[in-house]
Amino acid sequence: MKQLLLLLLLAVSCSVLSQNQIIKLDTKTGSFKNFPVLPSYSTFYIEGEVISEIVWVEVEINETKSKKSESYSWNRSFSDLSSNFEVIVTQGLQGSSKYDFNIRTFELMDTPEKTELFSTLIKKVHSYLSEQVYIDRNTLKLNSPNNVYSSLNEIIEQGTSLQRSRNGLTVEPLSDLIKDELKNINGLKLKRFFRKRSKDSEIELSAEAKQNKVDYITTLIISQLKPFFNSDLVQQHRVYTIENVETQKDKFTLPINAGIYTWTTSANINKINASNSGVTPGLGLTVPIFRNYSIKGKKLPSMGISIGVLTNPVKDDAGAKFSTPGINIPVYAALGFNFLKVIRLNVGVIAVAPHKIAKVTSLHWYPTIGLAFELDAWVGIRK
Repeated sequence: MKQLLLLLLLAVSCSVLSQNQIIKLDTKTGSFKNFPVLPSYSTFYIEGEVISEIVWVEVEINETKSKKSESYSWNRSFSDLSSNFEVIVTQGLQGSSKYDFNIRTFELMDTPEKTELFSTLIKKVHSYLSEQVYIDRNTLKLNSPNNVYSSLNEIIEQGTSLQRSRNGLTVEPLSDLIKDELKNINGLKLKRFFRKRSKDSEIELSAEAKQNKVDYITTLIISQLKPFFNSDLVQQHRVYTIENVETQKDKFTLPINAGIYTWTTSANINKINASNSGVTPGLGLTVPIFRNYSIKGKKLPSMGISIGVLTNPVKDDAGAKFSTPGINIPVYAALGFNFLKVIRLNVGVIAVAPHKIAKVTSLHWYPTIGLAFELDAWVGIRK
């Protein structure tokens, strides 16, 4: 037990040390100092110097091959007057890979700047809607409402791409209400406005009806953008782009695990009733399959196949022993994943036959579930 506790403390200590690795940004050259190799599968920090006007730093990390992206940020507290930022990267990077970094610094926007930005954006939205809505035979028309809806979102996204909210607000896609209002434009009849009107009056009323519709949809869009623009906004100051930064090479490891396995038998072996359940210690090795595997968005880290033995034979209710022929103890094979870095959950089968009977034909397979303590106890060939 003491040895097991020491191993556990050693694993935790190594984990903490790996999380404290710091990567420093050289803001003068726009690169990482000393050409570092990034840690793989562990937390690390990115630090750098910034002027006092910088209140927000965003780090975007893209895997070079897959283009998968993750973003992290640093937000200067109101009492912080330091000249450094520190961004913690919590999602471990893949080993033997390369990553591209976009590190953006932002400065605070004052009220006139926000007002000007908001006004410019709304003018673009209003102008675009006015171009898309037209009158055809006393009927308001809008071609491809879905495309117009998508284009409006693009205009807003591009117009706010250089801004961030320190309050955590983001510019969400326009609501379905906007999409429905765009679809309802088609078929809106204007004839009821034209009774006993001159041609000039009809033209004026048509233009007024179109203008009112465009104004109304613009007002709805304004109401959805207001929360973002009323928050504490920051504007991009500078971008540092660092490409093809390597991570530590993957090492081929065979993790050793030791734990408790539960099993159940529910059949007769050579007319001996082996229907029974129990718990037995087990030892094994794990062959990694995936470093990170996701099921419906939930990650199962370090998935692998474990092969090992139970330390004692399986017994039935009558006391008869059952084990794998040739070695006289049960052998198991299981699929599982690692969590908390040192715990493995395995689900698989054990192979048993009557004890000390070396007949493979009498071999049976029974389910087993195991919870084990696991460490990477052997390191060999580099990938």
